[in-house]
Amino acid sequence: MSSRFLAALAAGLILLTTACSGGDKIPGAAAPTDESEPSAPAAPKFTPFDEFPGGELKFFDHPAKPATRIKPVDSMWAADLAGVPADPGYHYLAVYLAVTGELADRGVENVQLKDLEIKYQPAGGKCGKTELFNNETSCFSESWPYSDLAKVADNTWREHKWEKSTVMGTDIKTGETVIGVAGFKVADNVDTTTFELCAPSKEQRTTRAKFPCVPIKATQPRAGQPSAAPQSGGSTFADYPGEHVVFTNMNEKLGVRVKPVDATWAAELMRKPARPGFHFLGVYVAVTPDLADRGVESVRLDRLAVRYPASAGGCDAAAGTSACFSSGRPVSRLDPVAKGEWRGHSWMEPPMGTTVKPGETLIGLAGFEIPDSVTGTDFKLCAPTPEAPIAQGDYPCVPITVPARG
Repeated sequence: MSSRFLAALAAGLILLTTACSGGDKIPGAAAPTDESEPSAPAAPKFTPFDEFPGGELKFFDHPAKPATRIKPVDSMWAADLAGVPADPGYHYLAVYLAVTGELADRGVENVQLKDLEIKYQPAGGKCGKTELFNNETSCFSESWPYSDLAKVADNTWREHKWEKSTVMGTDIKTGETVIGVAGFKVADNVDTTTFELCAPSKEQRTTRAKFPCVPIKATQPRAGQPSAAPQSGGSTFADYPGEHVVFTNMNEKLGVRVKPVDATWAAELMRKPARPGFHFLGVYVAVTPDLADRGVESVRLDRLAVRYPASAGGCDAAAGTSACFSSGRPVSRLDPVAKGEWRGHSWMEPPMGTTVKPGETLIGLAGFEIPDSVTGTDFKLCAPTPEAPIAQGDYPCVPITVPARG
């Protein structure tokens, strides 16, 4: 064998060894797998109605419509549900429901979760704070508030942003499974965790004691008050010094704490000029719900009042009274405003009140027309309460730190 042939053979072996090493990718070979790369997140799961465990009800919300099938899939206690706060001394049992049409070949229009009931056993002959109704042997609570129905992935319904049901309800398509939530008011002194969900049926539409019922998934005992909501304005109500008054709108059961945090004199407020011979006393107030575990809907500042001594002059005090009052006009909506930044904030009058969430602190501005002849600084902020809803002279009041007029 010639030396030339041996040299060629050695060179070929070297090339073959290099090609098989890990240093270079061989054309056509699969890329190596990097086990450190994160896997793609799992797709959200939407369970069909029949695959949810537990009992179901055929619910007739209107006799002329096909029935819907409903099944409780989860429950929890809530002080505020779909933007509606529970009354003092009560919480909602929020029941999450899977809903589908009864007939496999057609849907159901305008479905609402109204007229549902929960049933539980009385303790000491009472249903928490109330007596048993007529000759009933069980306690009941009707669904309110309740949401519209939506496609919601499994186990995300507690975090879903539910809103109160619309007037028309929700259309359910053929074979579709949707989720909704209904709240049932239960007194805080009811200590049972055993409840049943009941619904009007084709055979029994009016007498709730005869409605068919199914067990609700066991609920946890009610916990303590939740932590305060995060403060986008940067300060909580307790951070502001001074006294507060609890303000309750007429005919409302829930109140808000109101604390004057600053005041200023202005000839014009929120584009509204004061009358000749008057200036506005603009009072900036911090507002938070009176109960830490629930919010308050539609809070307005226009029933607040400012009180000042009649001896200061400039007001037509009624005979025998020692104080003058000015009602809040104009008033702003409530906004999350950082501490000390309210004077530069763009305040606007609201078309309606502001909802204050549990634990939230918002800032508002209320203007009070004060005669220019009043030169003192003895002013108080006063607010109506359930005990004193109308007469301003009976309102509780707290001092306002007011600058002297320039």
